[in-house]
Amino acid sequence: MTQLFPRQTVYGSAATSLTATGDLAKIQPSRPIVVVEWGVVITTTSTGTNGTATGNLRPTAGSTTSQTVGASTSSTGAAGETQYSDTAGGAMTMAPLAAGKAYLHRIYPLPAQSGAVSGNTGSTSAQGVQVNPGQEFAVNLGTAMGSAGAGTAFITYFELPSVGDANAQGSTNPMANVTIQQT
Repeated sequence: MTQLFPRQTVYGSAATSLTATGDLAKIQPSRPIVVVEWGVVITTTSTGTNGTATGNLRPTAGSTTSQTVGASTSSTGAAGETQYSDTAGGAMTMAPLAAGKAYLHRIYPLPAQSGAVSGNTGSTSAQGVQVNPGQEFAVNLGTAMGSAGAGTAFITYFELPSVGDANAQGSTNPMANVTIQQT
């Protein structure tokens, strides 16, 4: 069983302009994490043309060399629906929005199954993009919004256990593995 630690969110700078390209938020973890969603909360109404944001996985923190830019692959499922697998954090088109609204991208890779699958083919047990120590995940605005707009970007993730973290094993009775020593 894989134990996930509580869900956490990191935020970029408040009220970052959406009219200039660049990173809106990024995380460089000190232990393995799984990024499950990212987005932008609009703080100043955006206007003009659509912007495009991507969730980028960078193999070396602080460097865009060899990064996977919001990549995803798609295929047609057994029921004819489009399935996609994020190999980074995917891409999102951002049309103008009023302040207080948000853009959200959830990351759902294809399930690790072979053959035809009927019904819902999404897998929440395998969702997310793993980011290891020394790597970086960034929300990047690649195409700026038209003439106005600002927002606060966020990245939501779970920490994964590291080597040496305790694993719960044995009895479900919390007192079963306790030794009481009288001094």
